Amino acid sequence: MFSQLVDTAATPADGFDDDVAAASAILDQLDGALGELSGQTGGTLDDAFADILTVDPADAGTDVANLQAAIPDVSSNVDQLGVILGGAPPVGPVPGGGGTRPATCGSLDMGAHPFLIAGNANFVPITVTLTNNFTYALTVKGVTWTPAQTYGFQVSPPIDGAVIQPGASLPITILAGAGGVGTTQATLTVQTDGPDPQPCLNVTAEWIAGTGPSPIGTCVKCSNWGCP
Repeated sequence: MFSQLVDTAATPADGFDDDVAAASAILDQLDGALGELSGQTGGTLDDAFADILTVDPADAGTDVANLQAAIPDVSSNVDQLGVILGGAPPVGPVPGGGGTRPATCGSLDMGAHPFLIAGNANFVPITVTLTNNFTYALTVKGVTWTPAQTYGFQVSPPIDGAVIQPGASLPITILAGAGGVGTTQATLTVQTDGPDPQPCLNVTAEWIAGTGPSPIGTCVKCSNWGCP
């Protein structure tokens, strides 16, 4: 307990352990002297005083001074512990249950789609679902794309302000757009009033020359994303 309270206020590097060891030795000497004084160890009064005289006053004074210097830091640590115990609980899922957010993003490959009209934006919509695995409601504050998108990807209609009840799912329609042949990749992050990390989805879409429909590539589910 003493070590926990002292924490980094005193370490072997600054000689504190040596001071404590010396102080312990002094107490052992005094304890032995008192034992002899009381006759418990068979000693005499002269033996007791002889042991007491072996204590170096200079060493004892240094030990006391070092202990006094450490006391303010110990007191500060105790005060900080009191603040933590008496303060508000940390931000996070409420006690008693609820899910946890994934540490990594889910992924959605929207597949390869024919680029039909040169010089014009071509859009393909896909709807995924975001499930609230917590035991309390979540409010969507907005969405961000990384890197920022001009029209490569967008969420339409907007979901800002949507409230997802515990266990419920929110449909999110992602529009993939292109002005030419190629592959577009970006990460969608849904910002909520829940704890970090926020739910995210790595999205990929490919645009190819040609005509005709093309199926969705792959969708990797995680704890709060549902695939189309």
